[in-house]
Amino acid sequence: MLDGDRAPLPPPGGRVESMRFTAGELGWMRRRVRERATAAGMDRDLAGSLVLSVSEIAANCVEHGAGYGTMRMWVAGSELVCELVDTGGVIDDPLRGYIPPEPESPRGYGLWISRQLCDLVEMRTEAGTLLVRLHMRLP
Repeated sequence: MLDGDRAPLPPPGGRVESMRFTAGELGWMRRRVRERATAAGMDRDLAGSLVLSVSEIAANCVEHGAGYGTMRMWVAGSELVCELVDTGGVIDDPLRGYIPPEPESPRGYGLWISRQLCDLVEMRTEAGTLLVRLHMRLP
């Protein structure tokens, strides 16, 4: 693993929208991501891809992590960034999600799907907190 994969991610910039979520707020969070993506100029298909990716990672936070999480969104240059923060999550393998799960596997698709749909997926685990950043280019 390269040291750059362990370096802290830069702090969000610009106008950052932040929301805490549990299983009950996932639908509202998906609607908010779609609204922000389309308001930033993203077309319907790309916005849908981002919504699906955010939903998959958020569901993982709820199911496998602390049971809740925080999502932050902001525009950085020519992309929309969605960051999911899970205080109970840890991913030891920095390459997780690059190889698809076995076809018969009922689990393990969230990161793989996100890596297929987003322009960039960054992950860091710091002090027991997992950060997953999903980047999508804006037109």
